[in-house]
Amino acid sequence: MSKSNNTDICKNIESDYLTRIEAAKYLKIGLSSLDTLINNRNFHGKIKIGRRVLISKEKLNEYLKNNM
Repeated sequence: MSKSNNTDICKNIESDYLTRIEAAKYLKIGLSSLDTLINNRNFHGKIKIGRRVLISKEKLNEYLKNNM
């Protein structure tokens, strides 16, 4: 895989996923409240890559729509 393909894949992942800080800002809540939400067994939009936690924008919006 070429370097440009790796860059494209990273851009796609970053556009579809939020970091914990970005997700907290998006929801206008604190990090501890976000952690409670994403660690809920009913939320399936969290992925871990090493120590990094990413949250699916699509799954987050879906969860909020169904639970708020």
